[in-house]
Amino acid sequence: MLSERRLNMVGKALSKKRAVRADATARDQLLEAVGALMAERESIDFSLSDVAKKSGLNAGLVRYYFGNKAGMMMAYVQEVVGSAVTQVEQLANMPVGAKEKLRIHIYGAVSNYYKHPYINILLQYMMKESNGEYKNTIMNDIIKRLVFAEQKILEDGQAEGVFKVVDPLLFYFYIFGACEAIFRSRDTVKYFLDADDVNEDIKQKYTKQLCDLVMNGLGCVDKRG
Repeated sequence: MLSERRLNMVGKALSKKRAVRADATARDQLLEAVGALMAERESIDFSLSDVAKKSGLNAGLVRYYFGNKAGMMMAYVQEVVGSAVTQVEQLANMPVGAKEKLRIHIYGAVSNYYKHPYINILLQYMMKESNGEYKNTIMNDIIKRLVFAEQKILEDGQAEGVFKVVDPLLFYFYIFGACEAIFRSRDTVKYFLDADDVNEDIKQKYTKQLCDLVMNGLGCVDKRG
């Protein structure tokens, strides 16, 4: 049997683990509330009180975890966009063909915008309205990493003879501009596609067509004349 001292040590360790889990859960709840509010309002205009009400937690926890609203929004950017960038970097280094990597990347990018259609607005806001505090972080830790990962996929395709040479930075704008466009045009979607919103079926059709257009555009030019 365990001694009383040993039992006390185990009890303290379990209590500490529970506290860590509770701490992580509260932080996650706040970030989930941020995402839910932006999705519902199609805007980044919300207050700390709104976040507290949505999460069911005290507004003081925002200051405890993030310092202020800008810190909370930056944490959300790192949680959602940062993890997506890491996945693209991992994809770029996978031992599969460049065409397949690019196809996976495009499908993943559209899916991320489907879940988080306000991401570009949030990134622009954070770079402009935070007195430049987060601009370098977003540029270096998110956008630059993403451009470099896409560049590797493009260069792999060029080495394999399946992609022609294109400017990787302009390519970044093409892909993410196309990803954002449909989710920022919901009224047009409702009017012309007879749908209440961009649904799963529209998303799949849009992604396939975008993928086909990009792949055909990148196809190697036949130099035989």
